[in-house]
Amino acid sequence: MIVASIWSMLYKMDYKYIFSYYLNMGYYSVAAGVLCIPCFLAAMCIHYNEKNNVLLPMLIGLLIISIGLLVFGTLIGLKFKEPLKFDKRDGTFTNTVLREDIKEQMLNSLRHTRNNSSDHMRVWNIIQTRLSCCGVISSKDWINASLPNSCCLKTPCYALNTFSKGCLDKLLYNVYWDVSFFIGLNSILFTIEVRTNHSSKEPE
Repeated sequence: MIVASIWSMLYKMDYKYIFSYYLNMGYYSVAAGVLCIPCFLAAMCIHYNEKNNVLLPMLIGLLIISIGLLVFGTLIGLKFKEPLKFDKRDGTFTNTVLREDIKEQMLNSLRHTRNNSSDHMRVWNIIQTRLSCCGVISSKDWINASLPNSCCLKTPCYALNTFSKGCLDKLLYNVYWDVSFFIGLNSILFTIEVRTNHSSKEPE
């Protein structure tokens, strides 16, 4: 879980330049995962030395904190995911207030590239190459600016050679899947920790 969380955080670290809704669920998952290590060690010590219950209060306390982190991270993910309605027929998200807000933020980020913002341009190149997309809705979003090579499968890049789809729905789906993955992962770890906490409180 720790590895998956860190990978996701690094993979999407630059998305903050595109829109402000990037949810760092990975931070909560990493923290909860790290707390699981002393929990596991304490549980093993208690299991193999039942007469020594000094570690029991610490185990219960760490489990409660870890469970709280998992619940908080999951609730944030659900708050982001709930208003997004994915249409499986055409692979797009229906027009919701959240989608339109993210669209405006992405267009604003794209405008920053015309002001020679290297951070925004670098992130757009990463996303367009990674997701095989161009612009926010289409390549026309790059009007009044030269098409970057990341907009095309082959170089040189020109209008008839660009990726057919924009990045808005592809990026949303990318983050939507990431949030869904962490909600599932957190739920599994939450179940394990609740069972561990329940077992630690059972009388001998």
